Amino acid sequence: MKHLQTFLGSCLVILSLSALPSVQAAQPTNINYSGKGNGYRLYTVRCSDGKKRMITSWRKKKSDKWCLGKGKKSRCTRSQLNAAKKACR
Repeated sequence: MKHLQTFLGSCLVILSLSALPSVQAAQPTNINYSGKGNGYRLYTVRCSDGKKRMITSWRKKKSDKWCLGKGKKSRCTRSQLNAAKKACR
């Protein structure tokens, strides 16, 4: 009997959690060139939550980097899309 109560209690918890609205991270919807700085290029990322965020492209021969923020070299990736996704989170 105790096992049945524990099982039913667990089911209720799972059902109540699944009834909560799901929260999804914003996704990039558009990436546009915005200008250039000293050794980098700026891009504006428009996200599905309506906000705009900046990413920076640092270009060197074989080691392109896409970083979050304007003219920053932190939180970087080699992919423009991955940087845009991170910016929208």
